[in-house]
Amino acid sequence: MLDITKVYMKNIFKDFSFLIGLTILFVISGYTFFRFGNSIEPGIVFVVQTCFLIIMIYAFLQLNVISIDLTVISDKASGRCELMLANKMQLDVMIKMYNQINFLICLLPIIFLNIELFFLSIFFDIVPLKLILFNPYLILFYCLFILFMYNVSKFFIVLCLITKKLGLFRRTFSFGVFLFLPAFILIFNLMRNLGIVLTQNSLYIIFIVSLFVLNIILIFINFTTQKSLTKEKIILSFKQ
Repeated sequence: MLDITKVYMKNIFKDFSFLIGLTILFVISGYTFFRFGNSIEPGIVFVVQTCFLIIMIYAFLQLNVISIDLTVISDKASGRCELMLANKMQLDVMIKMYNQINFLICLLPIIFLNIELFFLSIFFDIVPLKLILFNPYLILFYCLFILFMYNVSKFFIVLCLITKKLGLFRRTFSFGVFLFLPAFILIFNLMRNLGIVLTQNSLYIIFIVSLFVLNIILIFINFTTQKSLTKEKIILSFKQ
């Protein structure tokens, strides 16, 4: 399975659309935080932190869309999933393989993105970015965020395997991720209009609690869904 995983990951990292997406992510993220300069006004720090958290989650969701499209959706559309199951590959092994691929494809760019922002904050003395990156709450956020990435990837992989309308799933999946950014901005504008003021730590706490709750929900859904999942259900989903 390790050899298959390496082949998939190599092909994804060579994909033109994936490379373009990574380039845009790194350039826009770096430029965005560079423009904030070294101001330590509470308003600026809050905006920088909000941008940071949004970029991390949005980057993961976009990478997950591309990765699942290039692996599970592509394999199911071409009949490769059905072939692997027909060749005696265990269902749990196949799900684990896809999940491992998509998790790593999403995790590695985010690690490098954080390294980029860390060096950017040091070399250009971007004080608000330093305050965010050296906040103790960031460690807890990332522990839950990494678990969230794993659970979300598994959830969408299983959902993709059992769906009969692959085209509709692809469009809905992509559109749902696209809506994340405007929905997030709308929520924060609403909070600001209601006079709700958040500090740097309180924003981290909101994200941490939200990720914790989402992880509990996803773990339960993944457990119950995979427990009832069979080869027959997946093979029947090919009969569109």
